[in-house]
Amino acid sequence: KKLRDEYLAAFSDDDDDDEEISLSNSSIVSFGDWEWAFAILFSRAIRLSSGSQELLALVPYVDFINHSPFSSSYVGLEDAPPRMPWDPVLEDHVVLYADRSYKKFEQIFISYGPKSNSDLLLLYGFALERNPFNSVNVRFRALPANDPLYDDKKRFVESFGSRIQSAFPLYADRFADEMLQYLRLLVLTENQLRRAGASTLDDLDFSTIVSDDNEHDVLDAIKLACQDALTRYPSSSSTEQSLPAAFQTRNLRMATRLVATEKRILEQTIRAATKKQADLRRPSF
Repeated sequence: KKLRDEYLAAFSDDDDDDEEISLSNSSIVSFGDWEWAFAILFSRAIRLSSGSQELLALVPYVDFINHSPFSSSYVGLEDAPPRMPWDPVLEDHVVLYADRSYKKFEQIFISYGPKSNSDLLLLYGFALERNPFNSVNVRFRALPANDPLYDDKKRFVESFGSRIQSAFPLYADRFADEMLQYLRLLVLTENQLRRAGASTLDDLDFSTIVSDDNEHDVLDAIKLACQDALTRYPSSSSTEQSLPAAFQTRNLRMATRLVATEKRILEQTIRAATKKQADLRRPSF
């Protein structure tokens, strides 16, 4: 929708109220060409930096370099020194800086950035089996309006110039600090507030555990959100996904990999949250 709106703003006739006619009859750039151009830009463009200069560019052959999240090789700009004293200095020379020595014919990778598998699949058409930056966005229940602390919680969040949100990324190896702080506030009850020795929310530090029972409720909320997210995926017993990989189309293989890696994160998170709950119940010495 955003792409359609931008196209109409750039090329439609101000006197023409028919959106479909504007999309199909532009004499400058058709909407199909507009979509193609943005697809090329999003999937092929790279950022080039040299000192304080930064450019977004389409560089032939560089866009053939494959992605690895573990690579620190990168592409940059530099002035090419002249081969002879009388040769001019070539500006904006594109250079590939390797992160190590490579053998002849060995493939070199660059990183497209710390992107999740869903971002990689959307932008570049592939997903990785091993991706340290993979994440899944999970949605938690909104702050209920009948919560006795609703007004206090809303004011507390807005006092930091933020807004109440309910979606956060889940990672395979950690819980995001922002998610934990939000959930500690979300599930906090009046009894938990009093038992923590606080009279107002300002007296609490949500960056650390408020209390064992509050943290237990936080972990319950994480588990419920993961279980809900798991139910939204297609059944793994579908005919297409049960095909051997050798008989699947590339798009189906990538989509299947995306689903598998995201479900793995959700299942690992449920196990990790359950273990943390068990640790909370153990006496400390």
